[in-house]
Amino acid sequence: MVDLEPDAWRGPVRSGFGLHLVRISRVAPGGVPPLAEIRDQVARAWQHARRREAEELFYQALRERWTVEIERGAPAPPAAAATGRMGADARAAAAQTPGL
Repeated sequence: MVDLEPDAWRGPVRSGFGLHLVRISRVAPGGVPPLAEIRDQVARAWQHARRREAEELFYQALRERWTVEIERGAPAPPAAAATGRMGADARAAAAQTPGL
């Protein structure tokens, strides 16, 4: 489409939203804006990237420290299912409770 003159139609052009007819209304040269104009955007993007890196390192450290085991079989007692947690004391009590 770069080779089209202004006010020229082109199409159909396929996109993720379907087929389109495109009209070039004007052509403007591209370029990189001065840093002073986009400094805040760049700072936010950098902070966001740093935060994501820190979160990923944190989650990796957690995964190294903990092992998750999923046991298939009898369902958990109702109290554990309600809280989503069951400690050693609750497991021992459940093992001694008939019907659980």
